[in-house]
Amino acid sequence: DNGWDQGMVFLTPDSVWLSPYGFAQAMIASAFGTVILHVENDEAVAVPMLDVSAARTDDGSTFIMRIVNAHREDPHIFVRLPDGITCRSVVMSILRVPANMTSLADGLNPPSNMTQVQPSVKNSTAEHLGVN
Repeated sequence: DNGWDQGMVFLTPDSVWLSPYGFAQAMIASAFGTVILHVENDEAVAVPMLDVSAARTDDGSTFIMRIVNAHREDPHIFVRLPDGITCRSVVMSILRVPANMTSLADGLNPPSNMTQVQPSVKNSTAEHLGVN
């Protein structure tokens, strides 16, 4: 290894596949909002190492939240939507690093396991997820 990071795609002479960073970029591109919304964090229940941003489309038909959790544990999150925004269904794309991986030196999506880290998509109702 010469230490060169290939970035969003990995290449071998006979294959091309997405790195976890490529999957993350694809997730962001598939859920794009042009109007940035204010996000408040309740300090009493704040989750450390949780980064949250929110946006909506120009016509208000789609609400987007991006939540990045740098912890290994899944936090419990309650989301209260701004007045005028309703939500009946939720599509979550989750990109999770396997628990047995402790560092990037372990390798993410190596040629022997090109889909080791890839998004999973979950559909749910807003009520079931604690969104109101």
